[in-house]
Amino acid sequence: MKTFHLNETDLDWSLKHLLRFYSSDFFPKEFEFEAIKADWPRIKEHLIGLDMAAYVPKTPLTRLAPKANGTFRAVHKFVTEKLFV
Repeated sequence: MKTFHLNETDLDWSLKHLLRFYSSDFFPKEFEFEAIKADWPRIKEHLIGLDMAAYVPKTPLTRLAPKANGTFRAVHKFVTEKLFV
């Protein structure tokens, strides 16, 4: 089976983007990304070492969000996977 690993440049861009623009219009800004930034070199090495071809994502947080017409839609929040999804 082939393997696939993330690269450092893409992970650095991803963290910068999430810190600047957040990741959701429905959920509040996550404090976890400031914590990740504080230990970024170690966390980045761990992420680079993961084989994405075999990685199984965690179950997302799912909530209902109201729509203008009075109905709802499901919104999902992937906490740890946001760095590489």
